[in-house]
Amino acid sequence: MKKFKLKTSGIELSSIIMGGSSPRGDFFKSADSRRNFEIVLSTALEGGVNTFDCAEAYGDGVAEKILGKVVRQIRDDVVLSSKVSYHNTSAKGIQRSCEASLRNLGTSYIDLYYLHYPNNEVPLEESIGTLMKLKEEGKIRAIGLSNFSLNQMETALCFGEIDVLQQCYSLLWRTYAEKYLFPFCVYHDVRVVAYGPLASGLLTGKFSKDYRFERDDQRARAGSDGLLLYLPEWWDRTTSTVEKLKPFVNTYGVTLTQLAINWVLNRPDVDGVIIGARTTGQVVENIASESLQISEKDKQEMDKISKVFTDVLPEYLNYYLKMVGTNPDI
Repeated sequence: MKKFKLKTSGIELSSIIMGGSSPRGDFFKSADSRRNFEIVLSTALEGGVNTFDCAEAYGDGVAEKILGKVVRQIRDDVVLSSKVSYHNTSAKGIQRSCEASLRNLGTSYIDLYYLHYPNNEVPLEESIGTLMKLKEEGKIRAIGLSNFSLNQMETALCFGEIDVLQQCYSLLWRTYAEKYLFPFCVYHDVRVVAYGPLASGLLTGKFSKDYRFERDDQRARAGSDGLLLYLPEWWDRTTSTVEKLKPFVNTYGVTLTQLAINWVLNRPDVDGVIIGARTTGQVVENIASESLQISEKDKQEMDKISKVFTDVLPEYLNYYLKMVGTNPDI
């Protein structure tokens, strides 16, 4: 599997990164779910993935504990990333969260530690300064930012070294990243890791216009707490765009999931992509997407179908509407 290197630490990450979140809030509550997650992570390891993305917020630390258990015997051979939550970005909060994540993961260091979301109530000088201190102490090896605007990235770089930006990006959500963030990252040698390549499942192709999500699924939420691409006013246009991409599935004898992940992996400014999976079959399917060979003509056609849709969407950082308040005025 292809790898990319971080500028200040030399850490090498696999281009496909295994994620640890779930759209269902109760995912980690049952023993069966936790055991299944162990199997999924182990399958990713066997498939050549060396990088695993987690966060203190995923299952309130349960995801970190499971991940730590799976990689305990090969800790130095894998790259572990985690994230400090929005409400813990003060100096004391970051220190406390980092110590908790170290315990959960069963390790003495975290390879890549992110601010999960920006917090406008805490000065970035304080947050980044604290991360730099943790790096000097050897508790973390590299610093990442997730869901940061261009202005926030510019400010953060004034106070420390930023290795990675983790950004929402897919065939259905791309405008802000391409217009503002990617040029900045290229110029400052900041690596880009894309999350949400399937737009929370839309690009699996399994959701019709009449599909109804279960009540505890975050995709069922309405209003300002919902996901923009899943709101009624966008749903018909969203699902119609997905339908226009499906003919490429037959052309290449692959799944829409694989096409969507491959498209992100082959974007010129993207270094890695975070994938999620609930089954071993999904892990194998996702990893296989790296090796697909799509013709330039079809790449251009997919790009055109995508942009017809994304060009009319609001210029937000991501489609998680509860975080629109952190988006800048353009």
